[in-house]
Amino acid sequence: MTTKEEFDQIYTERGPIIAIFTAEGWCGPCNSLVQKIERMTKEFENIPVVFVNIDESPDLTEEWGVAGLPATLAIQKDGSVTGNVVGDRAYLVRKLFESLGN
Repeated sequence: MTTKEEFDQIYTERGPIIAIFTAEGWCGPCNSLVQKIERMTKEFENIPVVFVNIDESPDLTEEWGVAGLPATLAIQKDGSVTGNVVGDRAYLVRKLFESLGN
């Protein structure tokens, strides 16, 4: 995911979504959380998950107020954020998935 237009289209058409802001390669906690989330997506297959590489999409990072990594946001169709988690906290990310339903 690299462009604002693509990102906006996903949550407005398929929302609510889980968005994960990461830095591939140099962020150890990001790499760890991504693996855990990939396993969670099998359980919550009806919730779209979007991975955003902050190095490739600094505009999205700024727009969504991401200040720490990894950052996980629950985003509704209207663009409102109904939950966020910063760090490799899979148990809290699971709660975001649960809050969006299955």
